[in-house]
Parts: sequence; C-alpha cells; structure tokens
Amino acid sequence: MTSSAYIKSFAPGIKQKYDGKKKIPIAMLAKIYKNNVYNDRDISEKKKNIEYLKSLGAKRVLGGISASTMTFVSFFENFSFDNEREYIKKLYIEPGSNILKIGCNYGVIENTNPPFVVEKPKPKTTKRGRPPKEKKHVRKPQGQGGYFNSQIQFEVYEPALNKVFKIKVFRPGSIQSQGIRGNDMSVIMPTLEYIAKYLEKIEGVKDVIKPVFLQSVMRNYLSYVIERKYINLSVLSVLLNEEKNKNKTIDFLCDKYIYDDDVADMLKSYNDYYDIGIAEIFDDNDQHFGLMVKFNRPIFSNPDKKITMKITQKGKINYDGANTHEEILELFEWFNYFIAKHFNLITLQDVEESSSEDHYESTYDE
Repeated sequence: MTSSAYIKSFAPGIKQKYDGKKKIPIAMLAKIYKNNVYNDRDISEKKKNIEYLKSLGAKRVLGGISASTMTFVSFFENFSFDNEREYIKKLYIEPGSNILKIGCNYGVIENTNPPFVVEKPKPKTTKRGRPPKEKKHVRKPQGQGGYFNSQIQFEVYEPALNKVFKIKVFRPGSIQSQGIRGNDMSVIMPTLEYIAKYLEKIEGVKDVIKPVFLQSVMRNYLSYVIERKYINLSVLSVLLNEEKNKNKTIDFLCDKYIYDDDVADMLKSYNDYYDIGIAEIFDDNDQHFGLMVKFNRPIFSNPDKKITMKITQKGKINYDGANTHEEILELFEWFNYFIAKHFNLITLQDVEESSSEDHYESTYDE
C-alpha cells in the first residue's frame, strides 16, 4: 500500500504536513503550508478546522466563550497634524459636548459641563491580583509623560451605550482604541464620526474628515470549565508539554519522503493529533497566577506574533491577542477537546461556592 492511501484518514494536524501527490520532502511541504496557509488567517479555513474539531465528538466541558476587549485601528481621511505640542493649543471643548477630555503630553482640556462624569477608580486595599510589571526598557517620555507619545487622546461619551471611549489619534491621522467589548466593531463608528465632525470644525476646511476603515488588531476572550472543579495545573502543564513535543516528533518523521510506507504507518499513530501551534508554556510567572500557554500565530507584519491563553486553578480561561473571532473559536474547540480527553487526570475536588473569585483580567484590558 502506498503512502498516499493513508492521507484521507489522517487528522488535519498531520495532513497539513503531508501531501500524497508530490514526491518532495514533507518537511518542505510543512514549511510551505505554515508560511502560506496555516498562518494566513483565512477565515474559511478556520471554519473548516472548527467544524473538524467539533466532529471529534468531545464532551462539552468548556463554556462561556465571550469577547472581553478588542483593540481596533482606523484612519481619519483628510486629517493629520505635525506636532501635538502646538496642535493641542488649537483645541477646546464646548460645555455640554460629548467630548469629556482631550489630552496629550503637552496639555489637557476638560469639559466644564460634562454630560457624564467618569467615576474615579477606587484605591486598592488588598494585595490580590497581578503585581505590576517591572519595565526593562523605559522610553524617554515627551512632555509630562502621562500619555502615549505622538498622539492626542479624546475621551468621548456615547449616550446610546452609556459608555466612554478613549480614542487615540496619532499625527498621520491613524486611530487606535481598546474600548470595544464584544464582537461588533461598528459600535465605535458614531464616536469616530463625532470626533471627525469636531475636527472639521477645528480645521475649518471644506474636505470631509471621516474614518475610512475599521480593523481589529487584537481580540481578548474569556471562557471557563463548566464543572466547578479545581484544575491541577501541574498535570495540565505536563500534558500540554507532551502535546507540544508531539510536533517535534512529527516534524522529525516528516523529514522522510512521502513514498516511505513505514513513515506513513508511524504518522498514523498520531492521528488524534491536531497541530494547534503550542510555542511556550509557563508554569509560574510574575504576570499571572496560573498556567500560561503561548501559541504561534504569525502574521505578515509580525512573524513572531502569538496568542496567549491563561488558565487559573479555578478553571477560568483567558485568551489574549487574537486577530479574528474564528481564530479564537478554533483554539477554544481544540482546548475543549484536549480538556475533555484528560478531564479525570486534571480535575480535582469541586470549587466551594463560598470561595472568593480570582482577580482575573486580560493583560491588555485598560
């Protein structure tokens, strides 16, 4: 029997490295696949992967997949400024405007009659939560140093959502914000259009200033283990490392040629394997109280990009840094399959209802 006879029965994790049509080294095919298919964020391909993972019939052990925060970028057409030190001097806020504050490193303007008052954060009274990171490289601040460099930030109240968005507008007219919660980016458009109308008035120009596109660059999600049980993070770490090492074994086997039947038989033994791209596993670190796993998700502009998944002992799971909703769903379905397969090994006693909740938040949340 030829190697190609096995191909149709292989799991996608092996198929992506194995092609029965061309007699070239599989390692070369794997490289081509990873660089041009697996990492191109093709949504239709992700949907196929999601359906495959669902078809494995694993018990539903994870629930509550929901978006926590989203970072987006946009661009104001027909707008730019040379220097925020000078441009902030041109700006003002009319009393009653939905713009609550305008600020940069060279000045802050506040609304004297705001339609909404932002509550000041309560001072921290406990030692719970993530300790502050120690900055290794400190960028030289501009001006007072309280804002991002080379931008002006608008804090705008959106009455329809009863929410305040913080919008950073950079010198070329590019826009960035982390304020969206949920999958629908369009909720930010009225706020961007409000700022655009304000800038038109300031500039006094005939050219229409408008946001010309909207793109998410980072999506963060939350889920949890449905059964209220403690997770043995040490065992989970061992199992994840075994899964990571399977990839090395398959890569080694794929250095053979595809017409080698013995290699095909060995690959068949890994038929339950799905290459989700585990890059790093951290058992203990000062950024997060739990297990942290990073997955390779390179993109054209950042070949080293990764998604981070963080798991607490109480079964809360945070996914940080995704590009698309489908990308997260693929990871969610894979982890559900993985947890279900090892459920009895990694779960401990029930979580007491009276126990306090972990302080748990996204690394990127504001």
